[in-house]
Amino acid sequence: MHCDNPACATICPFSANHKYANGAVVIDQDLCFGGAKCKTVCPWEIPQRQSGVGIYLHVLPDYMGNGVMYKCDLCNDRLREGKEPGCVEACPHKAMLIGPRREIFALAEERSRRMKGHIYGKDENGGTSTLYVSPVPFELVNATMKKEPGKPDMQLGVKRKMAETDTVGKAVLAAPALGIAAGVAGAFKWLSDRKSKMKESEKKDG
Repeated sequence: MHCDNPACATICPFSANHKYANGAVVIDQDLCFGGAKCKTVCPWEIPQRQSGVGIYLHVLPDYMGNGVMYKCDLCNDRLREGKEPGCVEACPHKAMLIGPRREIFALAEERSRRMKGHIYGKDENGGTSTLYVSPVPFELVNATMKKEPGKPDMQLGVKRKMAETDTVGKAVLAAPALGIAAGVAGAFKWLSDRKSKMKESEKKDG
């Protein structure tokens, strides 16, 4: 869904989840400890854990989340190369489009008016960077869907679970205290170095 103000990125205690200027919400596989807080605050339960992989295997494996959280990253690596996400490029009916936010929103409104339809994603969870346009009301679409973790439940009026805590920021969302274990200082240095490299990479890409 790639929310406009993703709670999953706000709550991650290791800053492994990041919202990019291109709209993609990406979980950094090299930083994620699999704590699943992102899944907890996602109304659609989209982030899912893959066990047996990740940095936790090398740092306190008995105390971490047992894996790495995964979600669609909007093919962020392709976006950086000026390419379309794989799903958009592969769709034979061109049902999916990607482009500047203002243009996509205007196109969604136009298509909705033309088909006397409905738009999903403008307000749900504070708004998303992905919009769905349908001639069928989403209440009816949702009623036909099998509800499973990781599959968007097209429920209407989804409110952002952390809306009331946004002003508090990450200060109260401190990472678990890990100071008692040997080698933790080195682990945090690795995380810090990794984050610095990410910022440098963003500046180059931007």
